[in-house]
Amino acid sequence: MIARVADGLPLAASIQEDEQGVCCLCLCEASFPKKMAFGYLEDLHNEFYEQYGRRVPTVTRPYSFIEF
Repeated sequence: MIARVADGLPLAASIQEDEQGVCCLCLCEASFPKKMAFGYLEDLHNEFYEQYGRRVPTVTRPYSFIEF
């Protein structure tokens, strides 16, 4: 995914068409510990899937889970 830094507007993306997965992204300083960043992403992924995992394939509009 390529996005504008100022407001996060997605500019381009590539997703395999046969996948129903969710992508989690963490932007941080280069000096930020990688283990902490991946730990955060794992926690975020687990919480999201616990709450919405079964509904992901049925979504038809952007930001369907904005409350998350």
